[in-house]
Amino acid sequence: MSDIRPQRGHIYRMAMGHGPALTGIVVSSDALHQSSEDCVAALVVTDTNPVRLPTWVQLGDGDPKGGYVVARHIKTVRARVLMEELGQVSAETMEEVDRALKLVLGL
Repeated sequence: MSDIRPQRGHIYRMAMGHGPALTGIVVSSDALHQSSEDCVAALVVTDTNPVRLPTWVQLGDGDPKGGYVVARHIKTVRARVLMEELGQVSAETMEEVDRALKLVLGL
């Protein structure tokens, strides 16, 4: 069991059952993390031929990992599945992730 506390805008490797670990960025609010064992994460992929959709956000040079945030792939996960923190994305990247989430959720 992990004792990692999820933080919004941070990228984590996540143990999601019997398959390989996935990478995700926490998009839920830190206020939620204070009172819940859950967090909401969007998938991060390292696809070399990404789909060019407004719901895909490219991670930049100032981010802890290369690849793309796929905002349409969001999932509520238990904090205990967070295995390793890879770092925090830049403020600019998080703004783009928020924009993509607004498109996905119709906000």
